[in-house]
Amino acid sequence: MTPAWVEVLIRLAQFGFGLVLFGLPAFALYRRRGWDAAQRGGGALRAALMASATGLLVVAAAAALALTVNMYGTLADALDVEALWSVLTGLQVGMALGVRLGLTTVFLLIVLVMSESTSQRSTLLVVGGLIVASFAWSGHGAATEGTWALVHLASDVFHLLAASIWIGALLVLIASLARASAPRDAAMALDDLKTFSALGTVAVLVIVVTGLINSAVLVGWDRVGQMATHPYGQILLAKIALFAAMLGLAAAHRFILVPRLESQHLAPGAALSRLKVSVGIETILGFMVLLAVAAMGRMSPMAAG
Repeated sequence: MTPAWVEVLIRLAQFGFGLVLFGLPAFALYRRRGWDAAQRGGGALRAALMASATGLLVVAAAAALALTVNMYGTLADALDVEALWSVLTGLQVGMALGVRLGLTTVFLLIVLVMSESTSQRSTLLVVGGLIVASFAWSGHGAATEGTWALVHLASDVFHLLAASIWIGALLVLIASLARASAPRDAAMALDDLKTFSALGTVAVLVIVVTGLINSAVLVGWDRVGQMATHPYGQILLAKIALFAAMLGLAAAHRFILVPRLESQHLAPGAALSRLKVSVGIETILGFMVLLAVAAMGRMSPMAAG
């Protein structure tokens, strides 16, 4: 059997790499600036997509091996092509992994072969969205039965897509703020911050609504009061607290730090330094949210009994 902590780390890595593949193209399309080499920082964004796609291929392959080990008992069995194929075609989670591997390969080829354009970004957005959606078939969303099955699955997909937009935007903000040492670069960073504020508002609304739906199914309204005494509920509460902290930082960016930066006429100063620290903390909190999600994926939800 694969150790539980190894499975959690593999799930965490898949989430991290996968969400970038939708979040970055979504942000690039929304801000209408792209990432071609003629623009400063464009090469870094393209490199981030290539690195994330490559990373996802590696960890998804590791997940397939781990799943096969759990089914057949040893690593030697997992390396058997027939055993691996039976897992990828015979189990729902295995089929989701197979689809993810195929889509990620297509994504990487698009980045390498297609020239930077609106068509390329749109294609990457679609393929990246399908990659992120595939995670819903690897978790509790696809295991729900009965009346709420389809609603829960759809809610899980939109929850993942909205979270991906937030994570992708944070990565862009980190890159923008890191090079904002001159007025022109500070202006670009400010533009990205304003874009994130608008796009992030929609993402937050989707995350909250879908989060409530998912919690209603996985926890049950009648068991909300028991969350603090149940392992799944405890991690869910921690996830909610982390998300609330991220939301508080995002609000501080929009209503306090960004106006201060504008009042300084885009000159680097205290407001910019605080933004860098705040966005960095928000990104760390986002990583911790993904860790909580990875851990929860291996646990029985409260509604299961």
